[in-house]
Amino acid sequence: MVLVTPGIWPAGTGNSYGDMATFLRDARYALSNAGFAASVKLEVLENGAPLLSEADQGQRLNDFVRAVCDNRSSLNITGYSWFALWDANSASTASVFNHYG
Repeated sequence: MVLVTPGIWPAGTGNSYGDMATFLRDARYALSNAGFAASVKLEVLENGAPLLSEADQGQRLNDFVRAVCDNRSSLNITGYSWFALWDANSASTASVFNHYG
């Protein structure tokens, strides 16, 4: 399982595609260093980012999906889930967490 929330945890560069690809490669590297074979499948079970606009959400979703698809064979990625396709309360200023999705 890989949990990736680029820009939040781990901190990103602002390049959604590059950050996602890097995090996926880092996950594979960490598994390898822990003694797991490359045949062990990766599944991204949660992915998201704090978003303030629908356009930003669309761009990041596109970047994240492309990064997963582009690396699926070389990193043995067999599953991908996006967490909360849209935040619960976009208009709220009460908490930054209302804009995660």
